[in-house]
Amino acid sequence: MNCIRIKKLKVQIDNLDPQKEYVLTVTYQNILLSKHVNICLYAGEEFIHDCIERNCKSDRKLDPCYSYLLPQNSYAEGTLELTWRSIHSLGPCTVCELWIREKENNLLLIDEK
Repeated sequence: MNCIRIKKLKVQIDNLDPQKEYVLTVTYQNILLSKHVNICLYAGEEFIHDCIERNCKSDRKLDPCYSYLLPQNSYAEGTLELTWRSIHSLGPCTVCELWIREKENNLLLIDEK
């Protein structure tokens, strides 16, 4: 099995409405294998997270999905740039899926728990 080790991953999303609030949901595969992952996420120049801990829905079911409210100034001109940076060389972190959706009033986010 081959894996690509990179220090930085960038993704650009266009056509966002600067007047709306958006939520980013990321699925990290490696969080199922480790208790935490050391990777920084930025939305534009705004810091979102560094080390993330396992997210458990119950004692037996791990949830690899993490949701964050995006700072509106990170897409003020309609374009969002997401950047992941490796903190330590402990191995690669796999970003499996990204969802960006408008914020719903009843959505509970990671930092609101």
